[in-house]
Amino acid sequence: MRKSTHFLPMTKPEAESLEQLRFCTASEAIGAYHARVAGKILLISDGEAVHTLAPFSTAVRTLFVVLERGDALPLFTMPDGVGGVIAAGGADVMRAARFYAAMQKVTPLLLPAEAAMDGAVEPFGEVNIGGEEVSLPLAEGEIVCDLTWMRPSLARGYARLLLSDLALFEAKALSRFGMGEYPAAAEEAASLIAKVQTAEDIVRANARLRMLESEGLYGGEGRVLAARLPVFGELAAYRALLALYRTFFAYGRPRSCFCPDYHARARAVGAAYCALHIPSWEEYLSRVDALGRMRATCQSELLFLKKQEGERLRTVRAFAGLMPPPVSLGQLKILPELCPGGLCAVVRDFGLMEL
Repeated sequence: MRKSTHFLPMTKPEAESLEQLRFCTASEAIGAYHARVAGKILLISDGEAVHTLAPFSTAVRTLFVVLERGDALPLFTMPDGVGGVIAAGGADVMRAARFYAAMQKVTPLLLPAEAAMDGAVEPFGEVNIGGEEVSLPLAEGEIVCDLTWMRPSLARGYARLLLSDLALFEAKALSRFGMGEYPAAAEEAASLIAKVQTAEDIVRANARLRMLESEGLYGGEGRVLAARLPVFGELAAYRALLALYRTFFAYGRPRSCFCPDYHARARAVGAAYCALHIPSWEEYLSRVDALGRMRATCQSELLFLKKQEGERLRTVRAFAGLMPPPVSLGQLKILPELCPGGLCAVVRDFGLMEL
């Protein structure tokens, strides 16, 4: 049977991977960085984080760049002699600044604005270079989290943890279908999510999960769906997929004598037909058999998640998160082509997600 490349063993200990993560005010961290770094210091932000770095932009030996759409190309027009990099903003700014710091061989000070911690900890990342996304190595940085500044992102950061929790179920279900192995690191991830109580817990758990995902832990098709939703996509995707998975394992039955029109589906979403994995007849029959064996177990696991939903939604509201509108059925039906290795692709192969 085909083994998915999503699931790889994890080896890096938590203490080593997050030793640079600390909590204090942005101004305190920037002042300390200025005091110990020689040479010019480049401040990098996006439009939303300008206010964080602007008070420090007039200091001696300081350069200041505001990136447009996260494009790292303007950074390489900076004069020689840059000895330090301070970046504040979202994931695109984190990745651009860390790539530039890697080229300059300096350790950057990173002030992430998003509690999900995308772009702040991964050793590689997609960097926008002149409008083209390129996967590049990123410098390890000193990560400082100012919880006052990050407060608007805490609800989404918590919802990202819920998506990660659902991805663990998805990975387990895929392994039962013979589409990968459930990794030992998943237990660490589940433990991290279960222990979250405070704002600091949200940030630390997300940072560790982003590191585990960079090392191979399955991130889930929910991330793909969330990125396509305009309002609080993480929570909307979590609720929609939890409902879909529960419906599938409760009522889903393979449609006999039916084959999805894979060509038409790929055309409908602009996906490459060659990127889809279309199961062989033997694979399909093995999945039909697996569904019968795993149905009750998966229902029990999903019921446990459903029972937690009320408390989890109260936590979202406690961090000032708003309830998003429901996800449209059309968005769910095209997910198999957008995330070919996900659980929705299995549902599609059974003929249950026709456009």
